[in-house]
Formats: sequence, C-alpha cells, structure tokens
Amino acid sequence: MEQKGSQKLSVRGLVAYATLVALAAVTDAAALVLVCLDIRAHTAAFCVYAFAVALTLAAVAIFLPYRKSLARLAADKLASGRIATALRKLGLDGDIFTDYGKRTLIASLAVLAVNIVYVAYLVWMAVAYGSAWYGALAGYYAWLVIARSGILAAERTAGKRYPSALFRSAAAVAGGLALILAAGISIASIIQMAIGAYPASVGGIAHVVINALFAVVKNTSAVVQCVRAASFRDPVTRTLRNFSLAAAFMSLLSVEISVIATFANGYSMWEYVTVLGALICGTTFIIGAVVVIRWSVALHRCRKNALPTASLPSQDAPGDASSAAFTAPDEDPASR
Repeated sequence: MEQKGSQKLSVRGLVAYATLVALAAVTDAAALVLVCLDIRAHTAAFCVYAFAVALTLAAVAIFLPYRKSLARLAADKLASGRIATALRKLGLDGDIFTDYGKRTLIASLAVLAVNIVYVAYLVWMAVAYGSAWYGALAGYYAWLVIARSGILAAERTAGKRYPSALFRSAAAVAGGLALILAAGISIASIIQMAIGAYPASVGGIAHVVINALFAVVKNTSAVVQCVRAASFRDPVTRTLRNFSLAAAFMSLLSVEISVIATFANGYSMWEYVTVLGALICGTTFIIGAVVVIRWSVALHRCRKNALPTASLPSQDAPGDASSAAFTAPDEDPASR
C-alpha cells in the first residue's frame, strides 16, 4: 500500500484490505465460538485468539491512516453499477461518504434491523425461560425500535412536506420525550436485575467475555460518534444518535449481571446493580430533558416568528464538551 499522505490507495490495495477485514471477521467469530466451548483453554484455542487479535489490530492499523483513501475508492465503486442505481432511487448516492447526516440515516437503518432481531431474541428467551427480566429488556429495546422507526419514517415523509427548521425541531422534541419514556421503561429491567430475577444461564465465562466485548465496542463507538457529532447542526441526526447512546448504556448493565451471576456465588449484589442502574436511568432522563427543553425553544421560535427557514439554535463549537455530552453515537465505524 502507498505511503500515508497525499498518495492514493490503489484498487489492488483496496481488495487486499477487504480480504484482510473478511479474514479478521471470520477469526473473531471463531474465537467467540471457542470461548463458549469446553476447549476454550486449550493451546490450539489460544492460537486462534492470538491470530484473531493480530488480524483485527492489523485491520485497524491500516484503516486509521488510509481511511480517506478507502472511502474515496469505495465511493468510486459505488458511483457506477447497480448499487449506485439503487442508492439514487432512495435519494442516497455517493454523498453518504461525505454527508454525515445521510451516513447517520444509513447507519440507523442498519441498527434498526439488528435491534428488531435482538428484540425477537429477547422475547423468545423470555418465553423459553419464563423470565420477566428478559421480558423487561425486550420492552426497553422494543421502545427504542419504535422511537427510531418513527423518526426515520417522519424523515422520509413529513420532512419533505413541512419547513425544515420547524419539522426538525419538532422531531428532536419527540426524540427527547421518547428518551424520557425510555428512562422510565428501563426501571423495570433494573429492578429485575437488582433482585436477581434473571436465569442462571446468563452466567459463565463465555457470557462475560461476549457481553464485555459487545459493551466495549458499542460504548467506544458511542464516545467516537459523540465527539464527531458535537459540531453537527441537524437535530434529527443528533436524535438518532441519542437512541444509540441509550442502547449502549444498557449493555453495561448486561455485563454487570453476567459478572455477578458468574462470580458472586449466588448473591444478587443489589447495591452495585442499583447504583449503576440509577446512573444509567438518570443520565438517559437528563439527556432527554435537555433535548426537549433546547428544541422546544427552537420550535416556539419558529412558530412565533412564522419563518419556515428560521435558524436553528446556535451550535457549540466543534468538539465542545457541552454539545458532545448530549449527542449519541451509532454503530457506524466509518470516518469521513
């Protein structure tokens, strides 16, 4: 591959990198499967773990300095052929590589599909184990699915018929209200966790490792996207990322429960669960309240002045911490 800097990555280099990423994904999946088996501590299993880590680190090390070249090459490939035609029909062409708002919409659609599958899994587990805890988790994630779906549907319909500033401020207010309700819904699952009303099957080293990896990836993505979106003006984009932040928070509780079920020797450790649950519930509520207050002012201003193109509230400077604190990330690892 060419040197980092002004030189572009060749098409052959793009193919080689795609192959590396595919191999890393396969070995990572194999490592996760091995963790769930009895042979997870075998020497051969550690070889797979080492190989998976090496490939993953190599893929990340190449992506960071060459991300712009990779994005340009991928955009060129998408600019022609059937993929480009399909994207143009949806109004999403090559701009998804340069337009942060469009990229957020694409990522939100992908996350929505994954969350629907996850909710179905939680419902199945709730029925299979007769577990109110799985049912409470299913209700929490189902509400996030409904809220995200509503914002995306409004973006595709009402967003084209109403003034931009008016609609987008109203959508942000609705998103903030949805987060406040999500904080209330999360109380049910937090109570179930605190009293230890979860199946013993959630324990075990395999569950700890898998839940920890999931939480690390999701929350790391949350921080990265939070910083990147700090200077972005669009309230709809910020709202969609707030939903992902709420989901990322709940993954921390899943890790805690796996650790308690594995190492606490039957104790519920309700004090620790209650503290973390209160922090997560309170933070989600505060984010929602701040969003509602901020964009309610913008919505009132639009209506009062009767200006369809009324300016949105002044934004914080790029990277400003006060803005980043209330902007949620998504599972979109792509960089501009």
